[in-house]
Amino acid sequence: MKNFILLSIFLFSTPLFSQDTLISYLDWYKEVCDQDTADFKRKCYKADTIWLCQVYFKSGELNATGAFLNDSLTIKTGEWISYHKSGNLEDKSIYIDGKLEGLSRSWYDNKVLKFEGSFVADSAHGDWHWYLENGRKCAYETYNYGELLGVVFWDEKGRIQENPQIHLEPEFPGGEKELGRFISKKIKYPADAYVQNIEGIVSVSFVIDKDGSITKVKIEESVYPSIDAMAIKTIKKQPKWKPAKLHNIPVSVRFTIPINFSI
Repeated sequence: MKNFILLSIFLFSTPLFSQDTLISYLDWYKEVCDQDTADFKRKCYKADTIWLCQVYFKSGELNATGAFLNDSLTIKTGEWISYHKSGNLEDKSIYIDGKLEGLSRSWYDNKVLKFEGSFVADSAHGDWHWYLENGRKCAYETYNYGELLGVVFWDEKGRIQENPQIHLEPEFPGGEKELGRFISKKIKYPADAYVQNIEGIVSVSFVIDKDGSITKVKIEESVYPSIDAMAIKTIKKQPKWKPAKLHNIPVSVRFTIPINFSI
């Protein structure tokens, strides 16, 4: 239950083919989905030996540009640039044979620098600096070819924090036990499923936003329509969580939990 997945900018998977154009529809988790449920559309065009790709938000704004070396779109090459929905620059990185190389930078939508640091053969190397959306420095990390050598975190008032953790998982108010109590209290067995003795474990995923709110609730493993609907309804009623943090910055993450319906 403690595993979570940081929302990423891209997912590279098997696309639909149309001559020299590859088109993929992606949901918010960057997983391939039907066009009707997509949040992004990716178009790739063959140019000599590489594929030039553009990713668009559902509303049409450009989300990212870059290139792949192979037909399965798994090996990035050259500069990859991503944008916020507003059109402001979000990220710039360079790839050589599918591996991050050189300086990488990211910006908030208000154009404030979020982080900067360098990669060598896909491994963080040297000094990395992280900033909050208000521009205040919140983390300094130093690496030697991927090995973390040192880290300093600052709070919003500029005070050094004790026991810094690079990855901090989200937390339901009161912890796991309180989450279990909350679900048990809110769940009501659907009448149609009850009379038919339908039981099972439904798996539900959702996004815990960087402010702790719950969004993007989705059934991952279904049991029965009314049971699935009850699981979704219950998850949406959750209070705000303590958000996850990465490099001392609140981030949105995907979280998945099983809910057992038993008579």
